Amino acid sequence: PEGTIIRHNRAFEEMTGYNAEEVENRLYWELLLPNADWATGKASLAHIVASNTPDRGEYVWKNRAGETMKVYAAITPLV
Repeated sequence: PEGTIIRHNRAFEEMTGYNAEEVENRLYWELLLPNADWATGKASLAHIVASNTPDRGEYVWKNRAGETMKVYAAITPLV
């Protein structure tokens, strides 16, 4: 489904503390966004998918321990 994490890199694992098995096929917003940001995250992702255009920017994500952090990331739709 839209929002499912398909691929990531080693830097992602080091930043978030999640390994490949914990990440793959999980929903982006459920894994990485604070609950209060889920609606905004879903809307942003829907826009990225609809426009079929990668997005790069600064985001606030949570790591495996639940701590928030600012990251600069590229999100690319696979359609």
